[in-house]
Amino acid sequence: MPRHRTIALLAGAFVVAGCGSSPSRDTYVSRGDAICKTTAAAQAKLKAPAKGNLPATARYLTASADLVDKELAQLRQLSRPNGDGQRLGDLLSREGDAIATLRRAAAAAARGLQKSADDLLTQGQGELSDVGAGLRDYGFTICGT
Repeated sequence: MPRHRTIALLAGAFVVAGCGSSPSRDTYVSRGDAICKTTAAAQAKLKAPAKGNLPATARYLTASADLVDKELAQLRQLSRPNGDGQRLGDLLSREGDAIATLRRAAAAAARGLQKSADDLLTQGQGELSDVGAGLRDYGFTICGT
C-alpha cells in the first residue's frame, strides 16, 4: 500500500476514534446519577447510630465513607463532556476531601473524642453540602442530594 494512503487511513482512524469519545452533559449526568442512586440505596440500608454512641457512630461514618469512596471511583472513571473536565474534577476532588473529613470524624469518635467528632462531622457535612450544590448546579438530580 502506498505510504500516503497508509497515512490517510491512520488519520481517518484517529478522527473516527475521537468521534463520540466525549459524552453529552445529559448522558454524563444520567450515568452519574445512576451510580449515585446505587450508593443512596446502599446508604439507606445503613442503620443510623443512637445519639452519643461513639463506637456505632464511628462504624456508621466509616461505612458511609466507604460507599462514597466507591461511588467517587466510579464517577472518576466516566468520560467527561468536552470542556467540563476541570469543573467536574474539582467537584469530585472536593467531595473526596469532604469524605476524608468524615473519616477523621469517625476516627475521633472511635477514640471517644465527642467534641472533635462533632466538629469534624459538622465540617464534613458543610463541605458535602457545598459539593452537592455544585453537582445540582451542573445538572445532577440524584448526585449531590
